Amino acid sequence: MIFLKILLILIYILGFLLLILGLGGIWVINFANLIFFLLVKRFPLWFIILGFSLAILSEILDYLISIWGAKKAKASPWSIAFSVIFSIVLGIVINSVIPVIGAIMGIFIGTFLGCLSGEMLLYKKELKRSIKASKGALMGRISSLFVKMSFGLFIIFYGILKFF
Repeated sequence: MIFLKILLILIYILGFLLLILGLGGIWVINFANLIFFLLVKRFPLWFIILGFSLAILSEILDYLISIWGAKKAKASPWSIAFSVIFSIVLGIVINSVIPVIGAIMGIFIGTFLGCLSGEMLLYKKELKRSIKASKGALMGRISSLFVKMSFGLFIIFYGILKFF
């Protein structure tokens, strides 16, 4: 049993590190809980369902909070769409060049550049105003990462309490 406890802690650490890097760590954490639920029945079923529900909610909030940050900074609708598209594309591209940390770098850079390019190229706004909108989108994206980390920490702490 001690081996399983150590393994779960290691998976939680890995999941949280992946979460910080924007690489789906909340899913790693939840699948670890599901596997341990199936193996040793230490977690209640409602906790597994809650964990996956929080994971889905965190993915949705990831984009909604980013959009909210951009709107608060008066970003235009297409600029917001560009920020989402660029964040996905650059997250993938930069991660292929710089493994692991490239994903989070690409997501943040893509959010900023997507919004900036939309503001300047489509809406012909001046640089200062475009940068302000881009900063809003970036702050929203960073805020959404903290929300996701909070959900992940909740799942980890409850999992530790129930398993140990």
